Amino acid sequence: MQINNYDYRQIAREFSKFFHSSSLTSSYKPVLFKAILYYLKKGKNDKLDKKNQIHFISVKQIARYFFRFNFVLYKKFKLKQLRSKTRSIKLYEIIDEYFPNESGDKIPRNIPDECIKQIIKLLFRNVIYLLRKNMHIYDFYDVELNFIDIKQNLKDETEFNRVLKDLGKHWSDIKYIGTPENIVHFIETQRPLLEAAILANLAIFLETLNLIPNLQKKLMIADRTYTKMRNISAIEKSMLYFYQRNRCFYCGVDMGNTPEADHFIPYNYLFDSKIWNIVGACHECNRKKKNYIIDEKYLNRVLERNLDDEFINRFFGDYEDPKFHISNFNQLLKLHYQNCLNYFRKVNIARK
Repeated sequence: MQINNYDYRQIAREFSKFFHSSSLTSSYKPVLFKAILYYLKKGKNDKLDKKNQIHFISVKQIARYFFRFNFVLYKKFKLKQLRSKTRSIKLYEIIDEYFPNESGDKIPRNIPDECIKQIIKLLFRNVIYLLRKNMHIYDFYDVELNFIDIKQNLKDETEFNRVLKDLGKHWSDIKYIGTPENIVHFIETQRPLLEAAILANLAIFLETLNLIPNLQKKLMIADRTYTKMRNISAIEKSMLYFYQRNRCFYCGVDMGNTPEADHFIPYNYLFDSKIWNIVGACHECNRKKKNYIIDEKYLNRVLERNLDDEFINRFFGDYEDPKFHISNFNQLLKLHYQNCLNYFRKVNIARK
């Protein structure tokens, strides 16, 4: 590692290479960068060489973070990372192979070893040496923490594998990345700025492929740095159920003592809990609908409901011109509904 002092200007210049590099073609580099920061923050790096002041993070740990972050982006928020409507990125294909039926609301605790192995292979083929090329902040080590001397500016995967072969190594021999103490110290002092910049960098890339609201918050959820979730107040729920005469918005049955609040446009898409998108539903209809889209006739019913005088007086009576605002909200609802069809599956919740 060439940077061997606490010259923060020099270290900052090294980090800036990442943010001034060419436009991203995938999310892999920023998520890998974020994984390194994540494990250094947690202090769970597997080894610490006090003599040489090197912090080690296992490649397997990085792969686990990489999986978790992208699992949420894909399964929970349905974010696209390719322009193609028929193809998916390799990482999503791996996730589907091992977790085909997961919704994304809960991250699997037990990730099969073979799944992690495939992700590690993906990292070495596509990104782990490229991120290092962008900024030389880590080196490679084997299972015994022996330094693997690989030059910095590798042209491509072919050169990476050739250099390893010349050393009598294979990418699978790399078990740890090692980061010097001075780099770790810089990261700790600049962590909020670095984390925000990485997520902003990733958001810029994903915004070119996804027309969705609250993207930054969704990235923070994937990174587990944003915790505020659904915020429908108990008072609003009570008022809504009373307005609906305790009848399910979808099937019309009496909701009894267990009414539920449903986000008509899926919460995982809109990531907000505005009353103009909330309806009261019975347990059965809410369970069937989940985070899906339903028939357009229900959209028309929501739009009509929002324009009902009793609904407006109950929920928008404090607005200076409530019908003007509701008209704007309804336009948003229609736009969100059409866009959701590109992300979320359509289901039928009609009772048999």
